[in-house]
Amino acid sequence: MQVDNSKRIDLTGRVLLADVIVATDKFDCLNKFVQVRGVPVLDEWLQKAHKRKTGDGNSPKESDRAIEEFLLALLRALDKLPINLHALQTCNIGKSVNHLRSHKNLEIQKKSRSLVDTWKKRVDAEMKTSDAKPAPARRRGGGLRRGGGLRRGGELRQGGRRDARDWGGGCSYKEVGFLNFIFKT
Repeated sequence: MQVDNSKRIDLTGRVLLADVIVATDKFDCLNKFVQVRGVPVLDEWLQKAHKRKTGDGNSPKESDRAIEEFLLALLRALDKLPINLHALQTCNIGKSVNHLRSHKNLEIQKKSRSLVDTWKKRVDAEMKTSDAKPAPARRRGGGLRRGGGLRRGGELRQGGRRDARDWGGGCSYKEVGFLNFIFKT
């Protein structure tokens, strides 16, 4: 089986770009990359590389190593970027990175777990600062209207899920649902 050199060059160029992002120390440059929608491009590359890795069982081991190297380079670049709530809302990068938590490469697993945890903390902090602003009045009882939810005291109603514990308890249940949408499939 022959390896397609155009794909290899493409991966090499993308790894180089990811390494440039990692080497960039100027916050303004990194922030501008996020503002001009560079994160969705990285998300697209991540999804394609992951599909190529999991969808092609008969690819050569050398190609597997190149894809794993590429995934690690992307994860390092994403860790360096100032990704905020808005960036996570505009693309599926949270879901894409979350999928890598079950990758067979342990280093990719650790890096993706760490990145998702970092993003959750950033989003939680961002939501807490936005909670300081006046919020609309909530319905009495604190529960969700459909499909169960929580009663007073934190007990589960039938059909409800208790996801707030995953987010440190600092979010309302509406926000928890939103965060689950960003990071889960």
